[in-house]
Amino acid sequence: MSLTRAMPLLERDQYLVELEALLSDAIAAGGHMVLLEAAGRVLREAPDAFFLMVGYDRTATAYKKSLEERAVALGIGDSVRIVSYPGPIADVWKAIDIHVHASLMDSLPNAIIEGMSLGCPAVVTSVGGIPEIVAHEKTGLIVPADDAVSLADAILDLLRCPEKAAALGAAAYERYRNLYRVEVMSRALEQIFASMAQRPAGRRQSASA
Repeated sequence: MSLTRAMPLLERDQYLVELEALLSDAIAAGGHMVLLEAAGRVLREAPDAFFLMVGYDRTATAYKKSLEERAVALGIGDSVRIVSYPGPIADVWKAIDIHVHASLMDSLPNAIIEGMSLGCPAVVTSVGGIPEIVAHEKTGLIVPADDAVSLADAILDLLRCPEKAAALGAAAYERYRNLYRVEVMSRALEQIFASMAQRPAGRRQSASA
């Protein structure tokens, strides 16, 4: 299903939609099954929440089907949509209130930085370089990977306290402005290259060895 076809469902008043989205490739390491388990817990406490998973399905339809079947088995099929990218990623971010990145394994995900650039509050896992870009309880919430209970608790924390969610989103945006804008990162790289160029030749060779 495309996001365009899903949006009319999301706009129904009955949902009063709070969107939790996972932006990643549709593979098991993305933690989608864990997010579904967490969603079941969240929806028992916040039945108006709605979960939107957006990503590329690199396994044809097999993995997506398994996620949909699990959602139905958990009794949350009506509150979950699993869709492909509609094209411009901005169309997805416009629909998101809370970004959940539930990866079991990752490096330094662009999706998290994109969310920060839009001031989107996030719940993320403590894998790879994620704790280097998200400051727990300052610019987002960090939970252990593969822990549906902790993930659900963190999502509920933001749903129950929209002021906290807004504050985390604003702080994430400021962190993005200070550290992750293209011009900021470009200057940092230039400074690294300049410092390497100023080293004596012997030290440059030993550093590259």
